[in-house]
Amino acid sequence: MVISTLLQAHNQKNPQTIFTDQDQAMKRTLKEIMSLTKHGLCTWHIMRNGVKHSGNLMKDGSHFLRDFKKCMYDYEEEIHFENSWRDFLVKYNVEENTWLNSIY
Repeated sequence: MVISTLLQAHNQKNPQTIFTDQDQAMKRTLKEIMSLTKHGLCTWHIMRNGVKHSGNLMKDGSHFLRDFKKCMYDYEEEIHFENSWRDFLVKYNVEENTWLNSIY
């Protein structure tokens, strides 16, 4: 398995953070084998999956994608991100969107 090989190559030291796509099997494996490692989602995959899961919100002149990217890239302070994210969800009426809630 790739994870075992990674650990072996690094003398069994867990990385602080690892970025992957949203594969659930990978998520479970990382949680089991590298429980102290933070699991981040790759921004490229988030954007690709965002189009797949929210494409219906990106038509007819919508600024959904622009606003989504703004949430992802424009804020360094947690409070600014949180406010922007909340406003984004309300603006597009997606507070209950399963995919958006899962990446949050």
